[in-house]
Amino acid sequence: MDDTLAAGVLARVEQSMDEIVVKSVDQFFARVPAYAESPDPDLRDDVLIHTRAVYAVVLAAFRDQRAARREDFAITQQQATRRVRQGIGLPDFLRAFRIGRVTLWEGIVTAAAEPESWQVAVEAATYLMNVIEVGSSIAAAAYLKAQQLELAEGDRIRRDFVEDLIAGREMRDDAKRRLATDSGLDRVGSFVVVIAEPVQPLLGDPDLRTALSSLTSAVDADQLGVVSIRQNQIVGILPVSGDGNNLLAGLERGRRSAHRLGIELVVGASTVHQGPASVPEAYREASIAHVALAGNPGLKALSTLTLVDYMVLREDTTAHRLIHPELRQFIEDDLARDGAPRSDPVGVRRQRPQCEGGRRPTPRAREHRLLPAGEDRRADRIQPAPFRRPRRAARRRTPARRRCTEHLMIRRRFGAAIRCGTGRSSKRICSRCT
Repeated sequence: MDDTLAAGVLARVEQSMDEIVVKSVDQFFARVPAYAESPDPDLRDDVLIHTRAVYAVVLAAFRDQRAARREDFAITQQQATRRVRQGIGLPDFLRAFRIGRVTLWEGIVTAAAEPESWQVAVEAATYLMNVIEVGSSIAAAAYLKAQQLELAEGDRIRRDFVEDLIAGREMRDDAKRRLATDSGLDRVGSFVVVIAEPVQPLLGDPDLRTALSSLTSAVDADQLGVVSIRQNQIVGILPVSGDGNNLLAGLERGRRSAHRLGIELVVGASTVHQGPASVPEAYREASIAHVALAGNPGLKALSTLTLVDYMVLREDTTAHRLIHPELRQFIEDDLARDGAPRSDPVGVRRQRPQCEGGRRPTPRAREHRLLPAGEDRRADRIQPAPFRRPRRAARRRTPARRRCTEHLMIRRRFGAAIRCGTGRSSKRICSRCT
């Protein structure tokens, strides 16, 4: 290859470098949707800087007749980290590399328009392919590393965010406030807290992240909220509309999907709450629903627990929320009377002592306070109902036999039928005394 021709081609390429770079970046944004959809306003400037740096490496390798080296792509590692934060996926990032390679090759062919310069263009293509191969490999490795760091940082922020909400702490970190905005928890009204835990610890594949993906993918695609792994549990704070039955149905689908993957989940859900300030109470409710399953796979919402079941598991303010308002008012009124007699017949009957056989309370019952205060004094004035024997079945009536006078007197005195031996002298003689 003639060095003079090569130097001329390189000079013409460098003169048109600004035009080639702008054309290449325009191709990125026109042919790769992720670049055009990125919300970062600095993305275009970053792409212009990166593209010019990669093209400079190609020309330097061609000029020095050498292969590309790793240290030539220090800026690529920085730009790969920025692409992760700018929302550009790895396939889109590598596709931009390929588009840029074609655009630079077209610029080299245009600069080598003379027939004697075509050999220079062919030689330049070799170095161009080498630079793009090395550069794309370094870019992919740097992107994956940056993505792992970003995921780990995102997990940490989400975990701390969930911990702060459960503890009722105020959000002072900018990253957490941005997460609250992105998840929609700063503007939604109703939400449900969900706790999911595997029956057996997941040590291998599938892991807890697989279970998390099964649950989140089963919920609506536009579902907001935040989900985090907290020790051996999956904790989610998910906005809902209405009574939350749609969310519960999605969680059940996700639990069954995890079951097909060999993951048995115990899922508990709270009732519907309003505002981030009630997250601690909602988390306690989800924990109670989770405990109610007793380690058995399934989904349990606190709204499906009876009041008695809930009060057996926990006694707190939620129990009062589950009591019907009219029943709660009745109990409060009853407690406010403090044993005062009622005017209604039902109250009078309830105040009567319930003693066996209709008897009055014994002194021992009064001593051990088995009756309410003041009830033992009123019980003395309450007459027990008279004892009545159960009615016997009607028997067939037979004519009464006549007895002598002495026989009748003996029967009435001793209550037994004794045959009379002296009845013959009586005026009244029955047939058996004769």
